[in-house]
Amino acid sequence: VDIALWDTAGTEKYRSIVPNYSRDAQAALIVYDVTSRLTFERVTFWLDSCAGMSESLKTCSFLIGNKADKSLGERQVTYEEGKALA
Repeated sequence: VDIALWDTAGTEKYRSIVPNYSRDAQAALIVYDVTSRLTFERVTFWLDSCAGMSESLKTCSFLIGNKADKSLGERQVTYEEGKALA
């Protein structure tokens, strides 16, 4: 089994190449930072991007809240919000 992971960090300059690297993907990992509300708000953009790709990618996407080890005071996205979106 071959696994290739591409981390575009959500930056604008890599946005145009994402379809080229995800064309034959079997799954998508969409990661947001629980200490950054902006990254959570951009999750729907990336989910919509996946919707235009392969059927397997639409049905096999994972939403991951990164930096969950940070203190509650640093969190800008609650566990409940992440779970509801997932």
